[in-house]
Amino acid sequence: RTPGAVLVLADDVGPQATLEDLEDCVVFVPRSLQTLRLVKSARCHVFAQAVAGPMYVIHCADCHVRVMPRQLRIHDTTNTTFHVESASGPIIEACSDVRFAPYAATWNGAAPEANFKIKKDAWKDVKDFKWLKREKNPNWDVLEASTFLAEVPAAAAARAAELGLALEAAEEDEC
Repeated sequence: RTPGAVLVLADDVGPQATLEDLEDCVVFVPRSLQTLRLVKSARCHVFAQAVAGPMYVIHCADCHVRVMPRQLRIHDTTNTTFHVESASGPIIEACSDVRFAPYAATWNGAAPEANFKIKKDAWKDVKDFKWLKREKNPNWDVLEASTFLAEVPAAAAARAAELGLALEAAEEDEC
């Protein structure tokens, strides 16, 4: 892929999608999927609707991901922010400096429809397979509402508007 590209997942892509080897891209997934994978990517923004099954994020760095998967599994990823709603808490392994916040986005004026029950506050019930201690885990944190990504990157703003994507500010009490 061309670094800096603005990509929209095509309608003819099947229910499972893999986004791989991307750099400095903005990716829109304006429809539901069964599975979504983000692999070996850096400095990307991914805006996705509901994923009926898992989303995997593997070997990524410096990304922003906004998604509603049934389950979020993150491996070998650094300095990445997740705005997420899911049926269970995110699972991380071999990650550092990952941050979590509520989904806070609409598509055409409505939240994406998930075919699973969203667990309230699951986004901050993170399970780290490499951290079993009682002390605060240094590998992840809750993102403060004041630091939420409030806008789509400028290069992709027009495309986001065409797709009906609007980012919302989360309420302070959501965190």
